[in-house]
Amino acid sequence: MRAIATYFAERFPLTTVVPVAAATALVLVGFVSPAPINWTQTTIVAIAFIAFLLRQRVTDEFKDSGHDGANYPNRPVQRGVIRRSTLVGLGIAAFSVEIASVFVASGSVSKALWYIPFLIWSALTSVEFFAHRWLNAHFTAYFVSHQVIFVWLALWVCQIRGSVLEVRTVVGVVVVVSLMAAVEIVRKFEIRRNTAGEIVLDTYPAVWGANRTVTVLAALYGTVGGLVWWQTGSTWPAIISVISVLAIALGKRDTRSAQLSLVLVLLGNSIVTAIR
Repeated sequence: MRAIATYFAERFPLTTVVPVAAATALVLVGFVSPAPINWTQTTIVAIAFIAFLLRQRVTDEFKDSGHDGANYPNRPVQRGVIRRSTLVGLGIAAFSVEIASVFVASGSVSKALWYIPFLIWSALTSVEFFAHRWLNAHFTAYFVSHQVIFVWLALWVCQIRGSVLEVRTVVGVVVVVSLMAAVEIVRKFEIRRNTAGEIVLDTYPAVWGANRTVTVLAALYGTVGGLVWWQTGSTWPAIISVISVLAIALGKRDTRSAQLSLVLVLLGNSIVTAIR
């Protein structure tokens, strides 16, 4: 248990993951359908999302073992804090919770089947679409290919919410995917160095540069703010997006300012969803 606790603290901090998952679930459920929010369903979607994130974290430990071993020897797996067999157990448990939550949230087998494309895409990301070398040589393509998964997640939620194909639904999907892309960028919004002091090219500022990374993040925030403003009629999402862009543009463009900006956008839009 101590090994698992250490692993969670360093690689899957629940104090961060749970609020992000809760806000994501609320935005997912709220923006793809005009129907009143079902709080029980939203909670179960959040649990499924947390389980998915843990499953993905575990598979990434195996997928990235060579890279992490060469560049980050002080991570829990690399320094032997947790056994790989324990990770497999965590992954199986996470997958079990994920599937159970999907069935409960869906309410029927036919709607739960809409989750299968999401599962397939997540499996493909774990093997990097069988194009490891090409994707590693094309960082932006790698980023885009991994964000497409949230289109499938949003489409599943559309089904369980009884959404119809209309502009509002499409806007909701774009909002969700944009938010998830922003979460991914902020998750890797720093310059990492290996034990030799060399910059490791596996984060967005390291590959894209600080200016381009901030520009992309600002564009995502602007997209979210503008679309939610249009969809809800509330100006708060747009104001929050402007404040968030200023936070990263004027806050020395460091990890903390990026994290603050993401908190503002996620929290702000989830509140707008809850009170609409």
